[in-house]
Amino acid sequence: MINIDIITKVNEVSILLNEIDDYFENLPNLQSNTDLVISDLYHYIEHNKLDAKASYRMIKILRENLLIRREYKEEYELLRVLKQHQNKLLQKENRKMLLSELGKAQKRLKSEYKYRILSEDDIKEKLEA
Repeated sequence: MINIDIITKVNEVSILLNEIDDYFENLPNLQSNTDLVISDLYHYIEHNKLDAKASYRMIKILRENLLIRREYKEEYELLRVLKQHQNKLLQKENRKMLLSELGKAQKRLKSEYKYRILSEDDIKEKLEA
């Protein structure tokens, strides 16, 4: 029979949960900073003329920050679901349900974007003009 060091294992779990909690608490600040960067970029675009090369670089920088923001939003949603169902961590039988809820949330987050006003064709047409 193999014995495990229970205190060490509980400490490891505690450290991991603290790490998740700290990240969850810090995510709004990370997203806010990214939002401010995006806002700065929008204002720069609004108030400055850009040639083709600068426009390309600006879009590239903007896209990088939008992808970072999307990642933060997705992680925040997963952590929100975890917090909502964290009591399921306590019982072995319920942990699969917790993982299922997280899986459903992740699937929702990966669903295809539905355009609200412009269609994809409208955008392509504007890009070709």
